[in-house]
Amino acid sequence: MSITYDNILYDEILNPLLLIIAAEFPNVYIGKYKSIKGESLRMFPVRSEQIQGGARSEVRDYYFNIRIYVDAEDTDGKFMAKEVDRLNKLLKDNIINGTNWADLTVDINYEIEEEEPNVAITEFGVIARNYYIF
Repeated sequence: MSITYDNILYDEILNPLLLIIAAEFPNVYIGKYKSIKGESLRMFPVRSEQIQGGARSEVRDYYFNIRIYVDAEDTDGKFMAKEVDRLNKLLKDNIINGTNWADLTVDINYEIEEEEPNVAITEFGVIARNYYIF
């Protein structure tokens, strides 16, 4: 007999958040880096940590990153700063999302250097807490 389960990370956290962000930003996706001209936002999971558990419930923090990619030749830093503030405000406005997550917290790392030359990258480290009843 196969087990039944809920795909909390994707169905309850990443996909609902992707829809919120995609309503405000272009080229939002989950997964590995894609070279997209202009601006894009990539979401990818990092890890999860059980905060509290019991026989019928669990509280778990899901850690994931959101990276903003902007063609470096298209920005003098002001555009990226505006987009970072805009995304940060959007995340703060959605600190709680029904039963999907609560206590959304965000750290921001500026000037990430990797993956692609001539692309400015800023990374958001996000934690979403999920309360799950089995």
